[in-house]
Amino acid sequence: MEEGGGGYNSSMEQLMRPKSPPPGPVDFHANRNQMVKIQVLEREIALLQEELKSLESLHPASRCCKE
Repeated sequence: MEEGGGGYNSSMEQLMRPKSPPPGPVDFHANRNQMVKIQVLEREIALLQEELKSLESLHPASRCCKE
């Protein structure tokens, strides 16, 4: 009976083991491009958050402006 449990543990260990990157050349240029895209998106998020905060501090529009 212990063999069945041992097989289960070893298969679980294989599933839990971190995967190694695929073999082949590492494309540093593509990685850099992705990092730059992420940085651009993070900047855009920060700008939109600032704009949202400034809009939240404005008073509601009057009835004339809404029409």
